[in-house]
Amino acid sequence: GGGRITDVVRAALAEMDSLGAEVVDVAIPDLDSLLSGTGLIDLEFKFDLMDYLAGIPDAPVSTLEEIVEAGLHHEALDGTFRRRIARTEQPADEYAEVMARRQALREAVVGFMDEMELDALAYPTMRQETALIGAAPVGSTCSLSANTGLPALTVPAGFTEVEVPAGLELLGRALDDARLVGFAYALEAASPKRRAPLRTPPLDRGRPPDPVLVALDPPQGGVDGAFLLDLPTGTLSYRIALAGVEPEDALGVVLRRTPAADGEGGGVVVLRLAGPDVTEVTRAVPLTTRLMHDLLDGRLELVAHTRVGFEHRRLVPEG
Repeated sequence: GGGRITDVVRAALAEMDSLGAEVVDVAIPDLDSLLSGTGLIDLEFKFDLMDYLAGIPDAPVSTLEEIVEAGLHHEALDGTFRRRIARTEQPADEYAEVMARRQALREAVVGFMDEMELDALAYPTMRQETALIGAAPVGSTCSLSANTGLPALTVPAGFTEVEVPAGLELLGRALDDARLVGFAYALEAASPKRRAPLRTPPLDRGRPPDPVLVALDPPQGGVDGAFLLDLPTGTLSYRIALAGVEPEDALGVVLRRTPAADGEGGGVVVLRLAGPDVTEVTRAVPLTTRLMHDLLDGRLELVAHTRVGFEHRRLVPEG
């Protein structure tokens, strides 16, 4: 995942270079050690949350402990919250030490930018592809801006080959916010990368749109099929029947990415719709974002394999 993100970000940097920016590879000496021990959130969170809740009239809870004891938190946060609960005080000396390390980090970053005559630092917002729902995210680079106090923003860099968005983060000196916005705007204006998520289509009078009807092309053949794609859930519902085929002669029905989309070597199977000995099936399956794009762009075909041969038909979304 990290290599794919890097490729997308480097392509975005190459576009910035073509627009007139001077892009150079740099490495801040000892950055990992400078970043170590500069986080304040474990020191502050429990106590800042308590102060925040105290300012809410009739708040149902008043402390992080109460939230955890009542089971009001998500399991992904359980270990983090319990670690923060264990902190009973904010030692002044520990707090001062972290603040000193943050100042040293800030001075090192700004000093490096001055020495190299850099207008901004550019790096991936996340070094790894976005985690699936329920999994812990890894590869975040947000601590550089958060722990130096320097401004940063993320601009869409593009998508990986599996349709995961990647971000390019730009970090500047103090009060350089407007310049960073200018850099990002120039890139987005020249090469917009954002795509509206397929799973959040425009509402129809306040309601989700009807599922997308997908037809087989050509419409006549030995395979009778009906397909519906629900965009918000990414679910493909289908019914398939093999006409005039005995179960023992049915080898399987698959979706294949068309050869034109895959380049040389022909198409590849991306989803099995029915297994051997099955001549009729009704099912619903979740699709990845990439497969949703392939389906809506007409890059998928149905292939039915039997002992007497095979039949393939394109899937064509209607509307």
